[in-house]
Amino acid sequence: MASAPAARSATSDRSPHPEWAAARAALRYYPFTLLGTAFLVGAGYLAGSAFATDNGYEFALAAAAALVLGALAADGRLQARRMAAVALAWGDTAQPLYARTAGGLDLKAAGAPRPHYFYRLHARVTGRLRAGNRAALLLRAEVSSASEELPLRLTPPVCGELAVRARLAVRDVFGLTRSHLPGRDERRVLAVRPAPLAMRSAPRIDAAVGDDTTRRRRSSDEERYYMREYQPGDRLKDINWKASSRAGELITRISPVSEHRTRLLHVELRHFRPAGPETLDSVLHLNYLKSWLLAFLRAVKAGNEEFTFRVITGEGEHEVDTADDIDELARRLGPLTFAPGPEYRSEALPHELFIFTTAFDAGLAAHVARLGDTAVHLYRTVSAMPPRTEDDDRVRLPLLRRAPAPLAPGAWALRRERFMIGPSIRGANVHVEEEPLEVGLS
Repeated sequence: MASAPAARSATSDRSPHPEWAAARAALRYYPFTLLGTAFLVGAGYLAGSAFATDNGYEFALAAAAALVLGALAADGRLQARRMAAVALAWGDTAQPLYARTAGGLDLKAAGAPRPHYFYRLHARVTGRLRAGNRAALLLRAEVSSASEELPLRLTPPVCGELAVRARLAVRDVFGLTRSHLPGRDERRVLAVRPAPLAMRSAPRIDAAVGDDTTRRRRSSDEERYYMREYQPGDRLKDINWKASSRAGELITRISPVSEHRTRLLHVELRHFRPAGPETLDSVLHLNYLKSWLLAFLRAVKAGNEEFTFRVITGEGEHEVDTADDIDELARRLGPLTFAPGPEYRSEALPHELFIFTTAFDAGLAAHVARLGDTAVHLYRTVSAMPPRTEDDDRVRLPLLRRAPAPLAPGAWALRRERFMIGPSIRGANVHVEEEPLEVGLS
């Protein structure tokens, strides 16, 4: 999954300016951290003051500081050379990453010997979270361990595609020196899924709606038979004669499943917006819309097991039948961004349609008009209007909040939209439910 993006990233990292490459290489082998550099500068100041004032105490302190820094740097470099063959690898990430939810990534320095007493293996992870069209957040996290296991905690603020890079070093527990291992950086591309969301009101779905469909047996496991003793009324062709001869009594073969009717609901995710730069409002509105859609699917499925879904996006159709299918849809929706079109057009109009969209959807009114007699349930995000009152039901969405890893959004996070309400949608067969969103940086 990550091989192609990793190859592209590695190619893009090659600077056409050799002086920059030399500077990066020198910085990579520089043995002191920011704190260690300050400590070194302080030791140099003490040494200069000692020579100027002929103060033996200051000279002794400066010499001791320089000796400690030199010993830590030298020992760290020796350990880094000793671990030259150690490979940093991503562990098996069984749990997916969700926006606004703390999640874990496993790093492993396979075969790394235990570092010396005052040292730890240290991994620095940097990443770029693509949150929209030309909208990204830079992420940085660090983790230390005395063993080869390096568990990392991340809390992405939005969903999208996360490209991460990890670099391994040996670092002392005082945070003064670091020695990078000569191995290559390890890269990976992950899909950050939309944040879990609870429906604020239970969706009212009539069990009679939807199109009839037939659920077929989906795997060989469902087509297996089980055996029981013969009972009067069983058909002769259902008798398993081979098993009966071995058991000494009649054994009947019974099929555990049969085909039955289900209800198919048609759902559209309209991630459409006129072309233009991303803003804080556009990114957070689309993020919330994805979570709202997934929460709707899970709530309907929990109350009506017989329902299945056909989810239509600007990139195609997705058949959703089980909870695992909803999880797979969440993975696919994570990197989905706004698109100016073309809009999806179905040949046959369903009897009932559930549309999820935002106030940025300029073509919504025309789309609903084309649906004719189709019963439309419209779920739309809009901008919360000031002032805020006690009974206000707005949803507050801050982009940045206290998290284990620091984040740095780009200039797009400073751009704001005017209050987005969207076109008025009316009709006897149209039911509209809106979520007023109040977005902000924090």
